[in-house]
Amino acid sequence: QIKLNIQITLTCKTITLKTALSAVKGRTLLAIVTTFGVGTAFEVTGLAHWIAQGLTGIFGSLGPLGVLLSVSLVTSIVGCAVSNNAVVILMYPICATLANEVEGVSLRQLLVVLLVGASSSFLTPMSYQTNLMVFTPGKYKFSDYFKFGVTLQLLMIASSVTLAYMVGDI
Repeated sequence: QIKLNIQITLTCKTITLKTALSAVKGRTLLAIVTTFGVGTAFEVTGLAHWIAQGLTGIFGSLGPLGVLLSVSLVTSIVGCAVSNNAVVILMYPICATLANEVEGVSLRQLLVVLLVGASSSFLTPMSYQTNLMVFTPGKYKFSDYFKFGVTLQLLMIASSVTLAYMVGDI
């Protein structure tokens, strides 16, 4: 579908190939590509397994609900510093490991919590593009994001973990 849209756009001369290629942000593309490498390294080196064991060691006593909560919390923390795309790529191997090692938790449940958590980063200006876009024009301080975002972040964590747990693996 995307390929067809690009062909139609170029054929109708709505946009030139030069303009289309100049719209691709090299830094963004490089960040995504390198994150894939780091995500693969997480799996190959066993770091994903080690992190998953740490999470089950800390939150495992709470059962499947605790494992879902751990993924949501780690996603929120990592999401404060890196983009949502990078968080998903980094956390996916950990979620896959948890799904294989923890009984009562499916990969689908973990991915729901991961995707909601990665898309709801409210704690810092650099955690999401729109946060950063309004930072300077809105004359916000760094602390404003935490002050106003912490309640919303906690609400998103609670709702995504609860729903993923209650619905289960449908």
